[in-house]
Amino acid sequence: MKLEHLTTGDLQRALIETENNFGRDSAGSRVLRRELERRLAGDTSMSQSELVMARRAIAVAALLGQGMSETFLAKHYSADVMTEAYPRRRIGLKGMIEAACKLDGRPAPLYDDGPAEWLSAAFSTVSMPGILGDSASKSLLEGYGSVPAIVPIFFGKRTVTNFREYTEYRMTGDETFDLVPPGGELHHGTLGEEHAHYQADTYGKMFSIDRTMIVNDDLGAFLATPRRFGRGAAITLEKAGAKLIMDNGLAGNFFHADHKNLSTGIGSALGAAGLGAAVQKMWEQTDDAAGKNPILIEPKLLLVPPALKGTADDLFMLQVIAANVTNKYRGLYAPFCWPYLGNAAFHASASSAYWYLFADPTNVAAFLVAYLNGIDTPIVEEVTAAPNVLGRVWRAYFDFGVAKGDPRAANRSNGA
Repeated sequence: MKLEHLTTGDLQRALIETENNFGRDSAGSRVLRRELERRLAGDTSMSQSELVMARRAIAVAALLGQGMSETFLAKHYSADVMTEAYPRRRIGLKGMIEAACKLDGRPAPLYDDGPAEWLSAAFSTVSMPGILGDSASKSLLEGYGSVPAIVPIFFGKRTVTNFREYTEYRMTGDETFDLVPPGGELHHGTLGEEHAHYQADTYGKMFSIDRTMIVNDDLGAFLATPRRFGRGAAITLEKAGAKLIMDNGLAGNFFHADHKNLSTGIGSALGAAGLGAAVQKMWEQTDDAAGKNPILIEPKLLLVPPALKGTADDLFMLQVIAANVTNKYRGLYAPFCWPYLGNAAFHASASSAYWYLFADPTNVAAFLVAYLNGIDTPIVEEVTAAPNVLGRVWRAYFDFGVAKGDPRAANRSNGA
């Protein structure tokens, strides 16, 4: 088939295949490259959606080349983008710059050109910032998701639309419905006195791609930074949640006999008996001190320090936990380990004996996490670099806040 009969997309795919099979300097590669450059220089037929897909494919190719999971990327990109990206997965930083130049219809630097040409292309193309930003964003998200997180599982999720303080009232007996008498008159319910306050704050960092990375063609060094920041964002959230819980173990009154959510003494050690006692306390929770209205909170999740992980796993998985003793809690209370709970260097109230039983936070939440506009992952944005910075700069930020919710939705057992 003649070159003029090929579409621009066909030419791009043919060039990639030819370069992979015969090398970039082969005769066929040079012919295809010249025709593609000629076509792009005067080709205005590529739609905006095609341009977006092409830029995404370059970003994905770079991420695949750095070992990012195809399964992870497939959650964020279409099958067409993944198909387009796969043959180019060995692309480097200079390869991304070259591809961006071609998308912009401008000559790309040659591989033996000096640093000035590559730096000029990297910082002046229209497509390059979006491609780099896309790859950085996914690298950050992959790092964020690599942390074994507790807060998103145990904390009730709330959405806020600004940074003001929000108030949420806790369950009382007055929220139950009344029998409607003949005539259909309904009565107003009232809000209880107990309430929770929560609001979002902003946490963030900046990172950049500098001229050294470009000259060295070091894509790995660039993508490693947002991935580390993604992990850092997740750890920031985890630390905030752990500190909130453990502050109430030191001097707070959240886990307290008055709330009937604190188990102490020898019977509170983690085991079949201690777990049974905690389960009973949660089922017996009521809407007021008189205890006349059970609020039907079902325990679901078990949270333990590393020292108790083995015991918690046994209670969840084993059919028999002692000689001729059947484990009646098998498969009932999913266990999660949180290293903060037993780390005395992190918090003064840390203990290897304390363990917690939680209700499903989508039902009633003991603790809350609020996200600005419901966005529960960090955000990446490019910013204008200062005059003294030789590179491109991005900021990563995360808007969230943690707060106490309903103390009846959790029980702490001191284990001694």
